[in-house]
Amino acid sequence: MFTRFRNGSNGVAEPPAVTLISKITAKTRELWQQLDQAAADANIDLSAWLELVRIPNLLTVPGDPVAGFLLAAHGGRGGFALLVVAAASICFYMAGLIINDLTDIEEDRTAHHDRPLPAGRIERRHAANAAGIAMGIGLLLCILLGKRTVVIGLCLLGMIATYNFSLKSLPFLGHVNMGLCRGLSLLLGAAAVPALHPFSSTVVGAAIVLSIYVALISYIAAQEIAPRDMSVEAWLPLLTLAGGLAILGTKLHLVSFVAQAGFAVALTGACVVAASAGYRIMSASSMEDDRDEFRRIDDIAGILPGTVGLLLSGLVFVQAALIFGAGSTYTAPILAFLLLAAWPVQRKLRELVCSS
Repeated sequence: MFTRFRNGSNGVAEPPAVTLISKITAKTRELWQQLDQAAADANIDLSAWLELVRIPNLLTVPGDPVAGFLLAAHGGRGGFALLVVAAASICFYMAGLIINDLTDIEEDRTAHHDRPLPAGRIERRHAANAAGIAMGIGLLLCILLGKRTVVIGLCLLGMIATYNFSLKSLPFLGHVNMGLCRGLSLLLGAAAVPALHPFSSTVVGAAIVLSIYVALISYIAAQEIAPRDMSVEAWLPLLTLAGGLAILGTKLHLVSFVAQAGFAVALTGACVVAASAGYRIMSASSMEDDRDEFRRIDDIAGILPGTVGLLLSGLVFVQAALIFGAGSTYTAPILAFLLLAAWPVQRKLRELVCSS
């Protein structure tokens, strides 16, 4: 009548789910060690490449085109097209990250000398080849999906190039450019939908919210170079998400209780993440203690990388909220729950692989 649980090392019975998770974790660790060994045998520094493409942040990428696709298709099944456009977005993102580090290599020799390129763990020509291959694969995948997707893909590549070779160092335009890259990633998914008018007001609104949120993250991240009091700006990501998703919520198709509950959970998660980040920055910027100006600046600089990572992880909740509102009974909620399940994985990966 009662299920017997295997006793753990502390004598407490372990539920089957915990045992299964432990086995999966052990198997994953074993597989990782095998891959690492295979890469070492081939004279490839696997950890350096994972660092170069910011593998934890990479988990926040496919949700953009998936959300755009499902919103444009009103929750319809994507199948092949959905997978292809998500893969194209990942390729473009990796190319952008590699190009970013290639253009910053001289600056990083001083400010971030431990990064793969300035540290010499990856040769520049190999990184350049990898960026070219990623861009090429991304464009080929867009071609498979039609002219509209190719146009958005080229626009996205154009914004990536503009950011890395021109606007990166400009205070306002650089952050806007970065945000637009994420907005275009969402529109890339919508472009893959074979509909007459995929760019509805809901899709465009979602892209705008995403763009503003990422632009604000870019602005906060830039303060690491010259930290200052950001007690006010710290709360802008929260206001953007709470206001933007609340407005979009009136336009989304929350067709079932599961979708409504899921949207509420995702919205709450996004706001909690943004509020936590805002509180961290405000606490470090606070002038209501005995710290001198230099100590306060050091504290702000110290918490910014982790805080930026936390804000980036909040994208998963934003994407899930949008997907829940795509109007599907089964497909969208399942994908949204998978995204939410990826959040703790993303946070764990940040502990293992540097992603700043």
